[in-house]
Amino acid sequence: MIDIAPPNDSLSLLEYSSQLQTHHSYSDEQTLLSSIKTGDKHIVINAYKQFQIHNAYESFLAMKNNRLRHEKNMLIIIATLCTREAIQAGVNDKKAYLLSDQWINTIEKHTSVENIINQNVRLNILLNFTSLVKTKKYSKLSHLIFEVQTYIQIHIYENLSIVKIAKQFKYSQNYLSTRFKKETNETLKQYIIKTKITEAKRLLLSTQLSLMDISTLLNFKDYTRFSHTFKRITGTSPKQFISTKKY
Repeated sequence: MIDIAPPNDSLSLLEYSSQLQTHHSYSDEQTLLSSIKTGDKHIVINAYKQFQIHNAYESFLAMKNNRLRHEKNMLIIIATLCTREAIQAGVNDKKAYLLSDQWINTIEKHTSVENIINQNVRLNILLNFTSLVKTKKYSKLSHLIFEVQTYIQIHIYENLSIVKIAKQFKYSQNYLSTRFKKETNETLKQYIIKTKITEAKRLLLSTQLSLMDISTLLNFKDYTRFSHTFKRITGTSPKQFISTKKY
């Protein structure tokens, strides 16, 4: 597991967190974190929205000389707290720490605060750990396929391919594809596309990003491909989806 040490070794994680984050309500924070244990993404999304409303004027003690570093540290703290909540909900320690390490690696790759905001990384971390709890409650997936699904969810903004994923897990494309289909009853490609469209729906409802921006963020070849795929999966076009607010 990756160790994240505060700048001052004498500070605990919580002490460091208190120096970095705003003076938001402790009860609001606990309500949000506890929602992860339900394994229900809708409950988490609602809790996140309420947290944002109640803490709309939070005043960051940001590091003026390095805002990006500050944001990354905050995300790492969130991932750490989510890991604890997931373990308390009964998730296997190794799986929880694996997800935490993957998120920390992804967080460190971000190059701008704007990118972090556009991808709504904070909410994605919360939702990813919520999915982990849900998987623990209802799924009988093998550790390998669980890891593959987790990898896809975390790297959903990248140009994912079966070749890339098979190389990441050091298996042949044929073996991984066959194993995935056997355990999930859908192909790897179908799962990648479905996950991208699920994220597109969330972005359409929770951000001000344009359809073109979302298409680009999720690495579709072009907007036409994105629109056609969205309609094939959801039964409605992105524009119609926005107007009807379906989820």
